[in-house]
Amino acid sequence: MAYGWSMRVDRALIDRLERSAARAALATVAELRSQGGPDEAAGVELATGALVAMGPGRYVNRALGFGVADCTDAVVDELEAFYDARGLPPMLEVSSWAPSSTVERLGRRGYRAAWFRSMFAAVPTPTVREGSAVVRIGAVTAADRHDWLEVLAVGNGITAPDQRVVSDEFALANAAVADAVDLLARIGDHPVGCGSLQTVDGVGWIGGAATLPEWRGRGVQKALIDERIRIAATRGLGLVAATALPDGPSARNLRAAGFIHVQDQIVMVRPR
Repeated sequence: MAYGWSMRVDRALIDRLERSAARAALATVAELRSQGGPDEAAGVELATGALVAMGPGRYVNRALGFGVADCTDAVVDELEAFYDARGLPPMLEVSSWAPSSTVERLGRRGYRAAWFRSMFAAVPTPTVREGSAVVRIGAVTAADRHDWLEVLAVGNGITAPDQRVVSDEFALANAAVADAVDLLARIGDHPVGCGSLQTVDGVGWIGGAATLPEWRGRGVQKALIDERIRIAATRGLGLVAATALPDGPSARNLRAAGFIHVQDQIVMVRPR
């Protein structure tokens, strides 16, 4: 797969990606609610971003999408009221492009860094190189659903029954979002890996990645990334993006595929 590198990494790009990520999360939490998710599940817009709560023990319980804007005390007050009302510690993603006043304000209010993650982006072009002759990829169908959920959970090391419920719940909510596509990779007759693409505001968000441990090192995720880039180009999307833990396997796969590292995010939390 070839990518176009006319992308300029600046404040406008970061702001666009942050806003798109916030809208993507809001779409997922809306589907979670419609599918009978936790009573605490909620998502509301705030300033340039969004407050997202999927419920205790779920994957996304934090504010996101504030990007390059300053989080004023009024914004943080509303953020804290939202999460306090749901019994969750107030938490938000802070862009490395955010003004220092945001970090200083959060520090004064008792927030501490919880973890870091990196964001990557690329501009897809429709030029396609020859795909893998070993890894076959197709969109998940109703007949594939069990295999897909199994690969996603096992590939991410999820074994406890309660964790599996959360994994399946989140995956099915993401899959129900408009224009989302989920892919299942096979080697021979074996389901071995998976990945997703969610489209919001002209940005294709790559996620939902997992490979079964015994099938790693065979180019499964590379093939899945290439296929999602191909789909994004076919849809005429201007950007594809993804987040990953710094220097984790997903980050390394994205860099190997030619994605550019555009920013880091600090996830900050105020302990309850």
